[in-house]
Formats: sequence, C-alpha cells, structure tokens
Amino acid sequence: MAITKVEKIWMNGKWVPWDDAKIHVLSHVAHYASSVFEGIRCYRTKTGPAIFRLDDHMDRLMGSAKIYRMELPFTRDQIRTACLDVVAVNDLGDCYIRPLVYRGYENLGVNPFGSPVEVVVAGFPWGKYLVTRPSPRAWRSRSARGGGSRRTRSRLWPRRLPTT
Repeated sequence: MAITKVEKIWMNGKWVPWDDAKIHVLSHVAHYASSVFEGIRCYRTKTGPAIFRLDDHMDRLMGSAKIYRMELPFTRDQIRTACLDVVAVNDLGDCYIRPLVYRGYENLGVNPFGSPVEVVVAGFPWGKYLVTRPSPRAWRSRSARGGGSRRTRSRLWPRRLPTT
C-alpha cells in the first residue's frame, strides 16, 4: 500500500519536511538493522483524533531500546509528545504513527556502540493494514498429527505458490 506524504516528520527533535527526512547510506541501521519501532494506529472520533494505547506503545518502545542497549537522546515523554504532535502538525485523523529508534551514521562495523542513536516519529494516512485474502492451501503431515518422526513427503508441499 502506497504511503501518502504529509507535511512534516519529527526527526531528532526537529520538524523536517517529508522529503528531507533522510539518513546516510552508511548508517548502521542500513547495514545491521539496528533499530526498534512501534506501529501505532490513530482513529478519527467525534471528539478528535484518538491514538490507540499510546502509553503501552511507548513502554514497549522504551523496553525494546533498552534490550538493544540504545541510550535514547530523548525521554519517553518527549517521544510520546512527538507522537501527539505529529498528528496535530499534519492535521491527521485516521492515521498510522511510526516511532523509530535507530543507530545512525558514525561508525560502520558489527559493534553498534560508536554510532549515534536517533529517533524519528512519522505519521501519515494509511488504510487497512491487514487486507483479508483467501488463505493458501495447507497440508499437515502424519508426523504433525502425532504419527512419529517421519520425513515429510514431497507430495505434501504445494506444487505452485498461490498468486495474490
């Protein structure tokens, strides 16, 4: 699903125009996937936008960053406020909010600790995330039904992949 551009993205404490929110190609995150994120829904209501379980998402983001030993340059409350502000600044109702914590450009190597920790919060309109489609056919082998540890027979695998 294509992303609809909005006016601004919160990037390291500053509001940046959508097209200017970029990272360097040699950022640690691009090579080693050194990032944590949350995917948060916001819904238009009669009383204004309502972000779904924002505090729970913030707790999980902070916990994930701690597990990855990322010292955040912003507090939980600053990132939480950025989530609220990205909705207001871009005049969003139904939308998706993506706070992202990642290791940026400084050093390149397996050891991430020389690379700065950066924080971005983007928000943008986005329709249904999970689109219902027919499930692909599935088979269970006898061993999956408790028939012992037999080798799975090749006839149990699909001959072609379903098309979407």
